[in-house]
Amino acid sequence: AAPRPPITSHVLDTTKGGPASGMSVALSFRGEVIAADKTNFDGQSTQLLDVSHKLERGEYSLAFDAKEYFERTGQAVFLSEVSVTFQVENVDEHYHIPLLLSPFGYSMYRGS
Repeated sequence: AAPRPPITSHVLDTTKGGPASGMSVALSFRGEVIAADKTNFDGQSTQLLDVSHKLERGEYSLAFDAKEYFERTGQAVFLSEVSVTFQVENVDEHYHIPLLLSPFGYSMYRGS
């Protein structure tokens, strides 16, 4: 398998039934923003960190700019931001955080 960044994400718009492209995503470590990206045409955020980036143990957070995305796509705005905070214990593992999003709710899980 090709090397991949240690933290990636994927956002699917469950109202449209497809990827949430062009959504801003910010990655924080211990409360400080360390990277930012926009989801690609397929709703994936794969450029937050370089493949050579070494994770540290601790608390990370992904902040998804839902408001800008919903405004741009002409959907109702209830959620302004979705924040997912998670713990990295094993720094050698890959952390993939998919987000299933609609204007009034969301769900996330740890992917592979």
